Amino acid sequence: MGCKQRKSKTFTVSSMSKLFNCQQNIANNSAKKVFHLIWHQAAPYRVQCFGWMAQLGKIKTGDFLLRIGILHRQHHALCKFCGETIESIDHSLLICTPVWNVWCEILDWWGIQWVMPHSFSDLINLWLSYKQKPKVKVIWDCIPFAVLWSLWKMRNEHLFQNKALNWEEGVDLIKLRIAFWVKSKGDHY
Repeated sequence: MGCKQRKSKTFTVSSMSKLFNCQQNIANNSAKKVFHLIWHQAAPYRVQCFGWMAQLGKIKTGDFLLRIGILHRQHHALCKFCGETIESIDHSLLICTPVWNVWCEILDWWGIQWVMPHSFSDLINLWLSYKQKPKVKVIWDCIPFAVLWSLWKMRNEHLFQNKALNWEEGVDLIKLRIAFWVKSKGDHY
């Protein structure tokens, strides 16, 4: 059932109800695709949970910890990668310059050039817009989660274990994770 616009410009409760239901169906369809991308792919369950938490905006980044009163000074909430801006999900996992370079390297591996998404939700919607063959789709669908998980682990190792950031090693680790996750999904890949 498509969303058809009435030719009459007269307002009716029925026309508004149909428009609302149509928009709700479109939103529900989009939500189902996001849900499927997060929960039905080759990444381990804990990575899927992390992706879901990111989608909900519930990752414990600096801005979140400031907002709930765990951190009291803004300089404690700065990005752990660049130290230039308050850490947020979108900044730390997409927008931060070294992070963006990781995304570009991973996508260059696939021969893809892209424009940086503004938010995690935009990333997921952009990812869903790429059409892949079924065997390739298994790999494609786990890429954003391998990148996000690897970046978050790098951040935490840097923050809690004082481990130096090695971006080249991070990119290699992302590729290995993708290979292991897809291989564990089934022998036919």
